[in-house]
Amino acid sequence: MADATRQKMAADLNLSETAFIEPLQPDASQGSEVFQQQDTFKLRWFTPAIEVPLCGHATLASAAIVFSECQNPAATLHFQTLSGTLTVTKQQQSNKQLLQMSLPASPALDQLPSALLPHGSISISRDGSKQPDLQQLLQNHTGLQELLTACLQGPPAAPAADASPAEATQYLLSTVEHVGYCAAVKYLLVVLKGGTGRRGLEQLRPDFRRMAAAVGGDRMIGVIVTAAAEPGDEYDLYSRFFGPWAGIHEDPVTGSAHAVLAPYWSQLLDKQQLFGRQCSERGGDVWMDAAAQAGKVLVSGEATLVEQRVSEYD
Repeated sequence: MADATRQKMAADLNLSETAFIEPLQPDASQGSEVFQQQDTFKLRWFTPAIEVPLCGHATLASAAIVFSECQNPAATLHFQTLSGTLTVTKQQQSNKQLLQMSLPASPALDQLPSALLPHGSISISRDGSKQPDLQQLLQNHTGLQELLTACLQGPPAAPAADASPAEATQYLLSTVEHVGYCAAVKYLLVVLKGGTGRRGLEQLRPDFRRMAAAVGGDRMIGVIVTAAAEPGDEYDLYSRFFGPWAGIHEDPVTGSAHAVLAPYWSQLLDKQQLFGRQCSERGGDVWMDAAAQAGKVLVSGEATLVEQRVSEYD
């Protein structure tokens, strides 16, 4: 299938990502039985606008279809992707049937895109001892300020579009705890201050047009906004994911984002196993293990078949 056809199908479906599963060596004589008999496949992901290098949610969904609909008896499936070989394993947790993905750990420790920060970098040290000076970063370049202000619209205190740079800076300093960037997946990580909680995160109503204009899509695919859970909550963290550069206003649940979230929160909370809630309108629970495999994050979730369709393309 031509890439242009894949992209058209993804645009027509208009989902956050559309996954394409293929046998390693396509053979028309094998028919659909190949998906029942083999345990290793090729996998690619397309948003309505672009092909992306990593998508955990669509990987989990792909494995669920191969396991359940194709009746593949394997305990573990392997997918060859732009991000290397990803594995998905069946996992029983209490009364839940989960699928566990092994994703590349993607800590947000890289230099920010030059459109946001042409001089210097913004990152945490690997031992967590050094935090960036957000005030200096926001005052020295308006690109980062514009992106964050557009992303964090919604709460009553959020500044209007015509607010002065000083007003925007004051709001961001009272709202944002940390900002980081992962170049491998082109994700910006925005950590909100303690006390924001789930309610504060759900109040966000981003200005997607302004977000997309603040930095080019060649360096940015999405923004992860995250906040710590309140003491006594069943979750460790909350998050949302916005990707106007990829044709996605908000992704319901983003497995690849948790490969960025897990290294940050594991270090900060001193916990290997984490439980997160992605607070989109649909929402979803995600289990994470940040240290079971070196260089990997194990991300687990549930899958449910909601629709089947047949489409024909030239």
